[in-house]
Amino acid sequence: MTVRKPETLSISRLPKVKLIISVIISIIFITVITGAFTRFFLTYLFIATSLIAISFKFNAWDKINKTWATQTIGVNIAFLFLLLTITFALYHPILQSWWIEDDPSILRHIMEYPIIDNFIDSNTWRTYMPNNLTPFLIFSLAIDFKLFNLEPSGYYVHHLLTLCAIILICYFLLIRYFSAMIATITLAIFITSLPIATIIQQLMTRHYLDGLLFSAIMFLFYSKAFEEKKLILVLPSLFFYALACASKEIYVPIMVLLPWSTKNGGPKRHLSLMIPFFGVAGLYTLWRTHMLKPANILSGYGNLYDSNPSSIEYFAIKTAEALGIKSPLHLLLITASFLVCLVYIYKNKAGFYRFAGLLISGAVIMAPLVAVSSILLPRMMILAAAFVALIGAISLHAIRQEGRITRIIVLVIGLSWIGLNIQSVANSKTWGDRDWIERYHQEGQFMLTADTDQTLVYPIGPYWFYTGLAWIREHQSIHRKAPRICYDPCLCKLELKDKTLMYHEGILKPFKQDTHNCQLRDTPLSFSIVYDPKKGTITWDLGPYPEGRWGFLLEPGAAKIFVPRSGHFPMYRKNPLHFRVLYESPEGWQTPSQCLVIDPTNLDNSGVAKINHSPVLQDSPEKFKPTSFDGCQ
Repeated sequence: MTVRKPETLSISRLPKVKLIISVIISIIFITVITGAFTRFFLTYLFIATSLIAISFKFNAWDKINKTWATQTIGVNIAFLFLLLTITFALYHPILQSWWIEDDPSILRHIMEYPIIDNFIDSNTWRTYMPNNLTPFLIFSLAIDFKLFNLEPSGYYVHHLLTLCAIILICYFLLIRYFSAMIATITLAIFITSLPIATIIQQLMTRHYLDGLLFSAIMFLFYSKAFEEKKLILVLPSLFFYALACASKEIYVPIMVLLPWSTKNGGPKRHLSLMIPFFGVAGLYTLWRTHMLKPANILSGYGNLYDSNPSSIEYFAIKTAEALGIKSPLHLLLITASFLVCLVYIYKNKAGFYRFAGLLISGAVIMAPLVAVSSILLPRMMILAAAFVALIGAISLHAIRQEGRITRIIVLVIGLSWIGLNIQSVANSKTWGDRDWIERYHQEGQFMLTADTDQTLVYPIGPYWFYTGLAWIREHQSIHRKAPRICYDPCLCKLELKDKTLMYHEGILKPFKQDTHNCQLRDTPLSFSIVYDPKKGTITWDLGPYPEGRWGFLLEPGAAKIFVPRSGHFPMYRKNPLHFRVLYESPEGWQTPSQCLVIDPTNLDNSGVAKINHSPVLQDSPEKFKPTSFDGCQ
């Protein structure tokens, strides 16, 4: 007599009509609770229906796959196509973007200096970036310059293709440990995260993508070298690790994760293979010391910004903001996933070494972010976003282990997470209002084509965006002097009022100068500023007022950079730097100093350039004399 086994609940056994109704209700429910009614709603609907449809058609849940060959080729192709389609559907608007932020200054540097010098000559590199070492960024964008010249769309195509390559390599890595469905959900969570959505819009952050791609390839070669005992494969792994280090500093410590990228083996088995990676890290340290000078190898942004977070709570809040975690539901989902991951580690003794080490290594990689917590930007959180997605993969895998009904739970959790990510991206500064892209375009074209006697006031970008375009115009384009920019009409002398323009409501419009309400005072300032070209640093001590804000006005355009009252920052100059010290009182009035110049060709006997000024304080500030500010250059 044959005993019939009791049937277990499975999605594939549900009647089709009830199944379709259930899917529709689930998608509506998930969309409502995650707030995914955004400009990306159709993309989200496509993601949800595709994941569910593929899960019905293919057996994408049960097998944990070591290689491509052991998984159904159809499901791999389907999931990869889905992931690449998601990427294009979300981020194809970047193909219509123009240059933004640092792009023109990078292009100028590419035109001015040989590419190889950025890897070997300290002065050449520090001319562009004295505080970070990312020369592969210059190399990557130089390739685009050779191919596309000054046509930005080609650069963005390269940008998007780099992200697609990351998806492909990471998919191959993830299906070694997780089912194809969980691997796909994990990558969809990562693709829709705020750090990726921010980086994909900024060409100047190409090195974050390049470094992640090289790191993923490093992991792939290392795991194959270890598991298949083909030591020759360690060489390409080392090569891509070196490229990752040359892309961005945050990828230097990532090699500590290598022992956990393989299926088996404890620390002793990995030690011999890890020694060359420590060697590369040591050589990188020497190279970094040569390129940035010893005083700046760990300086980062110096103390241009507050580098000491006031509390753990402050750091946690800044981290959540940079990751795009804005709703309590989003935070609850990530916290719950982390707790499930810990429970899984406790229950799965065999996996304790791997997963505990993974969590510890992730914490070590994220630790340097504490030093820049006051300016923690989404792009800096790319590894944190990958780490969070990986925690999600482990937790979803743990839930899926408990039975077939849990595949529904996994789908609901995964789609909810993706929906919350999309909501965060849609409401972000980068994607919430795309008018800023058009503004960069119009103001940039103004710099390239406008008459020399025109002036742009209240520009959107940093001053090096406009000075970079001005250099391109004067040396590569029409070979004529560029128009002026002015960040604060109270601090700029606008002689041609009828030729002054400002971006407003989508176009550049004439701007009428009104300086009657300017609160400028001629109050005494004291300052001590030292530029040391050997160390590659500038230090300052500003005073004498304990309250208020301090900053520097950079010429041209009176661009304001607010700084602590005392501090230091990496700097290297080949040409004179014209600037002013700016004091802004708690009441709102401003006082700029006289024009100051740091001339690297005119140093004192100690090899530094010093500016010291200590006037006698007056009882009350005098009214500011506008003529004392004109003509800094």
